Amino acid sequence: MIVFKDLVIEGDKESLDEVMENVQASLVSGSGWRRSLDKEREPVGSKTVYVFERNEDDMLPAAVLSIYPKGKDYNVWYVPNVVPKSYVKMLSISEYNAILTEFYEQILCPYTKQFGIITELTSGQVAPADILGVEAAELLENFSDFANKSTGSSHPRDREHWYDFIEAIAFSKDYVDVGLLQRILEEQGWDEESAVDLVIEFEFGFGLIKHIKR
Repeated sequence: MIVFKDLVIEGDKESLDEVMENVQASLVSGSGWRRSLDKEREPVGSKTVYVFERNEDDMLPAAVLSIYPKGKDYNVWYVPNVVPKSYVKMLSISEYNAILTEFYEQILCPYTKQFGIITELTSGQVAPADILGVEAAELLENFSDFANKSTGSSHPRDREHWYDFIEAIAFSKDYVDVGLLQRILEEQGWDEESAVDLVIEFEFGFGLIKHIKR
């Protein structure tokens, strides 16, 4: 399943400042990217941020990418979001990942090694087991394979399989991203309305088990 990529950067602020200055100097007009110093000066609390803008072209829309510190030590940085410059439409996951990958490979990476900066870009691909755990993922697949998708979890046999999944994940996970759970259900053949209904059932059952455990 395709998910949003994450970019994490490890290095002290002084070294990252040097990287950004080199990046800024290298961005000629034809590169499609520029450093947005005006946006960096906008108040964002007490945090230092780096902001870059990408022009629209035939492949991808115009976008703004920001780099923030994680915590207060300024040794780990990340990209919390990539947003379109036009608010007419949101970026798709594919567009988001393509813009972040382009920035990482073409703009950032050529200057990180010489300043001792470590970077990591996640793959953007996860399996249900990565999100739910192996046992719960197998139970969910079993439920989806055999359930009547026109009746959700209402049939007694299907309900037992559904409860098995909820029980397994409630005893193994403290948190589940229900947005990703909905996408998994849709990829397993449930229509959007049925997947939403199942997610609502899941949230109630998961919360109830957690309450009983406490």
